[in-house]
Amino acid sequence: MADPKKRDIWRHSSKEKMGPEFSGLEGPRDFLVGILFLVLLIVVAMVIAFVMFG
Repeated sequence: MADPKKRDIWRHSSKEKMGPEFSGLEGPRDFLVGILFLVLLIVVAMVIAFVMFG
C-alpha cells in the first residue's frame, strides 16, 4: 500500500523540481539512471555468480 503513495510523492516532487525550463535535463537524467541501473544489474549478476560458483 505504501509503494504507490511513495511513487506519487516522488513523481510530484520531480515535477516541481523539473519545471518547463528544465525539460531539456530530462534526457541526460534518464541516461544516467539507465547507466546506474545497468551497473547495479552487473553487480547483482556478479554477486549471484560468486555465490553459485565461489
